[in-house]
Amino acid sequence: MNRFGRGHSGTSGILSPMSDLTTGHRVATIENPAALQELVRDCLSKLQPIVDYGVAHTGLGHAPPTEHVRLVQHGGVIEHYERDLTVRAAAGATLATLQKVLGLKNQFIPIDTDGDITLGEVINHNMYGPLRVSYGSIRDLLLGLRFIDGGGRDIGVGGRTVKNVAGYDVTRFMVGSLGELGIVYEATLRTYAIPKHTRTVQLLIENPATLDDCLAEWLLSEAAPAAIVWHTSNQRWVG
Repeated sequence: MNRFGRGHSGTSGILSPMSDLTTGHRVATIENPAALQELVRDCLSKLQPIVDYGVAHTGLGHAPPTEHVRLVQHGGVIEHYERDLTVRAAAGATLATLQKVLGLKNQFIPIDTDGDITLGEVINHNMYGPLRVSYGSIRDLLLGLRFIDGGGRDIGVGGRTVKNVAGYDVTRFMVGSLGELGIVYEATLRTYAIPKHTRTVQLLIENPATLDDCLAEWLLSEAAPAAIVWHTSNQRWVG
């Protein structure tokens, strides 16, 4: 639970009158920035916390008070700049939705989380997977975002290119903030072309003590692995 909420996204609705009869909290379905601003200002005046745990983080942290607002945001791709390898999307869009739309143009976002995770959740919790080895994490892919701060102000930071960043890099500062600094409702990301071919190599490591040296050599080799995953099998390391 956090003070201002954990962002997912938006585009025509306001505070829904729905209530959870078990906890007594209200449910707000937000579909545009103006409605999100109104919600934040309303909750600020009533000293009510806004809660949006996300798909994979429900119940994270201390339980919220009985009187709180459960935030729900929706959305999808707002604009795909195909030639610039850039996409602007609502933070409530799931990764599966984004990958499906981008896939039509032979592009993807190299964030290998479950498909039902939202873009806002990836940003707020700094989620990533094995593809980080080659492509970096969401912090490296994020070019810009828009969010509503605790005072209800609509703030935009970053842009479509790295050179638009000047002064404090607030865009990346928001990554992993768990919504404490504001509710993200829109983000701009780099995309990549889907590789024409992929190859998986499985290796068996008899001596785990040599693993660090091997990893360093592989990452610096011409092979340039896009992802590395290791697990134990019969007390041996397999990757």
